[in-house]
Parts: sequence; structure tokens; C-alpha cells
Amino acid sequence: MYRNFSLVSSTPAAKHLAEFSRMTLEVDGGNLHEITAPQEKLDFVSGIKRLGVLFIKDASRRPASMASEVQLGLSTLWDVLISATQILDPEEDMPLYDQLVLQVLWTKEFDTLCRGLYPSANPFPSWEAYQFAERLQRRWDQLFATADSESEPELQQQQQKQQRSLAIFSAKVLAAGICRDLLARTGLSCLREALEGDDEAKTVARLPVAVAWIHHCHHQLLAFSVMNQFSGENSDNGYSLGRWLSWRKRFQELSHHADRAAASEAKKGFMSMMSCGLDLDCDVPGEAEFREKVAVALRDELVASGKPSVVIGDIDVDVDWVDQVEAA
Repeated sequence: MYRNFSLVSSTPAAKHLAEFSRMTLEVDGGNLHEITAPQEKLDFVSGIKRLGVLFIKDASRRPASMASEVQLGLSTLWDVLISATQILDPEEDMPLYDQLVLQVLWTKEFDTLCRGLYPSANPFPSWEAYQFAERLQRRWDQLFATADSESEPELQQQQQKQQRSLAIFSAKVLAAGICRDLLARTGLSCLREALEGDDEAKTVARLPVAVAWIHHCHHQLLAFSVMNQFSGENSDNGYSLGRWLSWRKRFQELSHHADRAAASEAKKGFMSMMSCGLDLDCDVPGEAEFREKVAVALRDELVASGKPSVVIGDIDVDVDWVDQVEAA
């Protein structure tokens, strides 16, 4: 795929520029779907660091009068990084999502190093001013706008896969503590879009997005809910424990959906929520009693099976146990 690309110089700067040109051509030309082999995916993700060297260093050495040009380069860096999620398969490439998150963290550390070397040059007050979170939110806006338009079933499936992939990356970034407030708002927006609408078909279509957010950063989301993050005087505007419980209830209901794949996905989201309170020492209604019912079922299975040990996958967990204990 890359053999026709030639370097005009062997200097480090030229190599960075060549890598930048190659990767932006992949993104802008819509050729990302051609990157399918594991090594090609790894090469693309690894190459982002070279772009980071170029643009982060550039931000640290340019005068304030060139801030707009510098921001253009940084925005391109973020777009390439975010677009890398399009080549990843949620079922096969989970380690590469972690690699992408590490790339984001690395840009923060490299920026710190550059600011130490050139303390008076950078026109941006902090790494957050490079607008990574804003570019990520922009990508979400684009995906949801496209998803709401009518399209062929094959294209809809592709869009849903892109949303799920971006949700995994976004949730992992939030779990790593990057741009916490801005990405917390992005997560809230995605979960409201997926779980709080009246259109069941749309809810089912966006269920993998909601489950990805819950599964990969549930501790952060529960903490935001307990602290009423962004709620102000109106709990409808932000996180709250009531909203957390309503999301859990939605997963519970969808666990009985006629579509078995949707039901399985919803149950995964429900189960991801059921241990958060214990981990954070937060009293979440229904959690402790539900875990006790699971423990009883595990003990019964251990006795009945004669096995030396059992795990939760050995029993049929009933999501409606949570209602039985809450009503008791």
C-alpha cells in the first residue's frame, strides 16, 4: 500500500512530513478501509507518534502570531488519530485501542518536555488548549448527523460499527483521565442519545455505543452520577444517580428484547453497572442485594456441578433479580 510513497530527504523533519502526508492521504482519500492486515493497522497507529513529534514541537517553537496555523496542524493530528478508530475491529483489535490512548497520553508528556525546553515560546496555555477533546466531540457530531439520515442497510451497519469503535476509544480516553470534563459531557451526550429516546429501533441500533461507554469507563460515569456532575439546579441537564439508575433499567428491559444479539448486548451493559458501587464504596440501590443473589446462585451451582470452582459464566444470571430485591 505504501510502496509508491517516496521520501525527498532522509532528515528527521522530512520523514515526519512524509509520514504526515501519507497518513492524511489515507484519511482524506477515504482509503482507511484498505488497511486490514494486523501489521498495517499497527504501523498506522504507531505512525501517529511521528506526527505528534512534528506538531507538538511546532506548537512549542512558533510565535503567537502563528497560533492559527499551529492549531490547524494540531487539528489534523487529532483527526488522523481519531480516524484510526475506523480501521480497528472491536472484536479483534482491543490492544490497539489501548495503543491509541497511549498515543494521546504520550502527546501530553511530549508537550510537557517541549514546554520545559522552550518555556516562553508556546502560544497555547496548556495541552488541553490544543483542542483534542473538541475534535473528538466534532467527530461524534458528524457520526450522529450521518446516522440520522436515511441510508442503505450496509452503510448503516458500517456507521454503527464506526460509532461503536469511536465509543470504545472515547471511553478508554476518559477512563485514563484525559480531558475529563469535556469527555464526560461527550459521554453524557452519547448515553442520552442511545438510551433516553422513544424510538426503540434507534435505541437498539445505538445500544453498542452505550454499552461501550458503560463497559470501559463505568467507574467514572458512576462517580459523575453520584456527584451530580454538570447538573447545576436541574438534574435533567447532567449526571445524577437517578439518571444512572434509569440507564440501568433501560439495559434491564432491553435484556428481554426479541433480538437475541441486542438482548445479549444490553445484558452486558447491565452487568457492567452492577459492581461499580462496590468498587467505589457507593451505596447504589439494588447492587448489594443483587450481588448476594448472584453469590447464592454460584454456591448452588458449585454444589450441583461438583466442580472445584465456578464463575459467573457458569450460571444464568437473571437481570430481574434487581427488581425482586428492591421490592423486598
